[in-house]
Amino acid sequence: MPAIKTHSTTETEGATSVKVKPSFKTAGASAALLALLAFGASAQAQTGFTETFGTLAPPTDRTDNDYVDFTYANTGAVVDDHYAIMRPEAVVSSTGSAYWVDLSSDHTGDLNGALMVLNAGTSTGVFYARDFNVQAGRMYRVEGWRYVVNSNLAANNGPLAWKMAISGASGVPTVDSGNLNSVNNNPANRAWESSTFEFTVPQDCAARGRTINAHLDISNQTAQTSGNDLYVDDISVTDIGAAPNTCPLHLPRCPPWTLQAWACWAC
Repeated sequence: MPAIKTHSTTETEGATSVKVKPSFKTAGASAALLALLAFGASAQAQTGFTETFGTLAPPTDRTDNDYVDFTYANTGAVVDDHYAIMRPEAVVSSTGSAYWVDLSSDHTGDLNGALMVLNAGTSTGVFYARDFNVQAGRMYRVEGWRYVVNSNLAANNGPLAWKMAISGASGVPTVDSGNLNSVNNNPANRAWESSTFEFTVPQDCAARGRTINAHLDISNQTAQTSGNDLYVDDISVTDIGAAPNTCPLHLPRCPPWTLQAWACWAC
């Protein structure tokens, strides 16, 4: 079975892509991904997801989100290791904190669109976690948009890093993007920037047309009390096409729909 190929980039909206060192997994990891993702395979259903954080009509200025693991700041300042889903034009007035900036719209561009206000602080844990579906033999792109308000100030406007990881039913990360550094770190150059991570779920002839449970974690990788303030929007997992056909001519004799069956495909 071919190796899972992953590729990661970070780029500014409307700018040339900035290459980030990709991560490559071995054929053994391919088998592990299939085994971990296969548990709970089901009938065909929609794959991937898009998270825009919805809309907030005035006078509502903030809410929480079921997929965010940081502590929700339900009023006042959004301090270290906290978040709130907010209207971007009312962040300063709602938080009472001048170190944030107001924007005319979220990244999505929706009327009354909302975004995540994230004070990542010193926590290097997962701040966004979500289950979704994939299909064997398909390629996927994970994408997240961030707007760095205050970068790593202790490192003289150094970059902020986050990481995207895909796992299966076991919850053990199987493939990840590695650290993805921000590129717009000087306050004079603030802009929305995209981080992407592509992965392939290897083909399995017996599973064609069925969906498989998967899980996304996005984690903060910069522990810093000075800065580390950002906005997050438009997180998505998108099907980007079929993987090369790697089905064998003769199917192995494996018990169907078990971890042992999927392990048989390590060929």
